[in-house]
Amino acid sequence: MLEGNPSQEYLKKARQVIEDLQLAELDNFFRQACLDANVAQIDQIDRSATVIYPIILPERLAVIVSAPGKPIGYYRGEAGN
Repeated sequence: MLEGNPSQEYLKKARQVIEDLQLAELDNFFRQACLDANVAQIDQIDRSATVIYPIILPERLAVIVSAPGKPIGYYRGEAGN
């Protein structure tokens, strides 16, 4: 995972990868491709939606936040024992 503040372009790419993985998970769960699904980002459907993408790692938690009218945010916290 990244150190410091990643660029907006990198965060957009990471968000797309997360969404692609979620769709692949659904395809795997249903054992078929969701071919007739209309794939769209939630913030394109509801412009007032804030979307939170948690990324759980062994040593820390990273979060990408997409809020209306704001740049995509990136936050991270170290895991405690």
